Amino acid sequence: MEVINLAEHLNKAGMDHKAGIRIIRATGDETCSLYVAEILPNTWLHAHYHQHGIEIYQIMEGKGVMRIGTRDHTGTAWKEEHAVAAGDCFTVPEGGVHQLGNPTDQRLIACFICPPSHLGDDRFFMEEG
Repeated sequence: MEVINLAEHLNKAGMDHKAGIRIIRATGDETCSLYVAEILPNTWLHAHYHQHGIEIYQIMEGKGVMRIGTRDHTGTAWKEEHAVAAGDCFTVPEGGVHQLGNPTDQRLIACFICPPSHLGDDRFFMEEG
């Protein structure tokens, strides 16, 4: 068994420039993994979706906004927008376009559980409007 300190590993993480966040894979296997991401102040994750599997989020630190939508002929049709804060937990449905943003001047830390493919070949970014 390997035990890691999430804060230490996240502080050493590089940027995932495709998504616009700092991220680490904390633990897991080829079917399900736990990730930790830091969204810097006044930054939004790039809107994207996954064709296979859900994502379960837990906000660990800070406050943000989570948008959920669908794909349509113009790009993204946003259906929901929720303020989220430390302690909040939610699920992004399979195929749902999602975008987590940090409109504050403090960092936002979120853990999420999903298949590793969500950071690989099952991650489809929406055109920025």
